[in-house]
Amino acid sequence: MWEILTAGQRPYSGLTAEQAAVYVLSRGRLDQPDNCPYHLYTVMASCWQHKPTDRPSATELADRLRERSLAMLQPSLMGVAESLSYRKQTSSSSLYSSFVTAFEKSML
Repeated sequence: MWEILTAGQRPYSGLTAEQAAVYVLSRGRLDQPDNCPYHLYTVMASCWQHKPTDRPSATELADRLRERSLAMLQPSLMGVAESLSYRKQTSSSSLYSSFVTAFEKSML
């Protein structure tokens, strides 16, 4: 994730491989990238726990990212839902109404 959020930068770029290993084993961690929201950094940092059993599984990680994504998108999607709801009131198309109803149910 860190590499993606830094557009492919090399982690620990100022360190040799040996220095990077010592840094990580001393519980040193990568800094939060400039364009990375704090909540995403906390999910990323949870993958760097010293004990492997303290790290999230792939399923847990996917669930956390999905939850964060939905939480971030919810305000935007609510605006879309409100717009669609308004159109539903002004439209006589049953196909359009069915689409809006299905979309609104998916928001619950």
